[in-house]
Amino acid sequence: MLYLDLLKRLYAINSKKHSKYDLANMRRLSSLFLHPEKKYPTIHVAGSNGKGSITTKIAKALELSGLKVGLYTSPHISTFRERISINGKMISEGDVEVHLSTIFSAIDQEKLSATFFEITTLLAFLYFAEREIDIAVVETGLGGRLDATNIIQPELSVITTLSLEHTAILGKSLSEIAKEKAGIIKPTVPVVLGPKVPVELIAPFAAKLKSPCIAVEGTFQTFDAENSATAGACLTYLKVPVNYISEGCEVRPPCRMEKVDLKNCPGLMQPEAVILDVAHNPEGLINLFSSIKKLYPNFPLRVLCGLSFDKEISTCVSLLKKYGSAFHLVQAKSSRALSSENLYKEFILQEVPEEQLFLADTLEANLAMALQLATQKREILIVCGTFYIMAQVRAFLGIVEATDPFELNERNVVLNPNTLSP
Repeated sequence: MLYLDLLKRLYAINSKKHSKYDLANMRRLSSLFLHPEKKYPTIHVAGSNGKGSITTKIAKALELSGLKVGLYTSPHISTFRERISINGKMISEGDVEVHLSTIFSAIDQEKLSATFFEITTLLAFLYFAEREIDIAVVETGLGGRLDATNIIQPELSVITTLSLEHTAILGKSLSEIAKEKAGIIKPTVPVVLGPKVPVELIAPFAAKLKSPCIAVEGTFQTFDAENSATAGACLTYLKVPVNYISEGCEVRPPCRMEKVDLKNCPGLMQPEAVILDVAHNPEGLINLFSSIKKLYPNFPLRVLCGLSFDKEISTCVSLLKKYGSAFHLVQAKSSRALSSENLYKEFILQEVPEEQLFLADTLEANLAMALQLATQKREILIVCGTFYIMAQVRAFLGIVEATDPFELNERNVVLNPNTLSP
């Protein structure tokens, strides 16, 4: 199948080391296709947490106002095609085939190298230009200043939150990370700052570029409300009518405080609630569990979790044990996945009793166990952590959606074609 073959080639690029981070290569690639990103206005969104939710809310409100809106986000949950959509409809396998084939041919002919994210970003820009969209909402992949998306000249920039992340690449202090995120700010282009962004860290960069700062203020009951306020500030600046802003901000992407309805899955046990969320770093976990505790103050929380080894594991475990009553530990199909055994050891190191920790041979077996115990004990089941466990979780819970083979993702670089089902 051409679609899967092209994805295998695309994902395999990540097995090669790319130590140089700059925009020259992305500009060169885009120039081969006459800079498709210049053919429509864009909104550019960076930040440590909340990017996916805020871009989705902005895109939906703009769509409701009558525009044809491209949305580019990452990573995906179940299929690569989620990353690129127009008015809520994912790019088709056929369009992926056409554009990836064209990009690979150009790269081969010009003898260029390119990263997974550069190629995927170019694919999105080409698709949006071909479909003659009115506006694109573009999420950065990592950081901002040197991110492949940063060749665009947006109408509006957005920084959602700031926290320590990817410190080996972005820097080991909040001020260093702020510099990377602020790198998306363009001369005279306004920048919206989420309510938890330290304005004093971003304002100097904006001032140098004569870019107005629009700082969202206030305290919010949930992280989703905070994201809605940030999206609302962007949409207000863009003069979107209030009714479309309100309706658009009701939308959330999958696995963001997503409550799963199991009523149509008679074979599964039924806990008080099952919540899926891709919180995978300290700030994300704090946002998730503080929201959960407000929604379900009287229920204990059972947690199924898988993490990547490049996160702040000790801090994450410390937060999990603060909120959870029992922990089911799993490992993603990802080259960066922390093994469930090593995650178990960290919980033991932090003096979590063994009887509160659960391992199993497969993710599915551990999830079934978690559902059973949460039902018996009248608990809320929280599934959180890396994006790369969620496709399996959603499939097991009976969520019907387009899905690529579980093993096929940009973090699973050792690909064995014999293990991939069509």
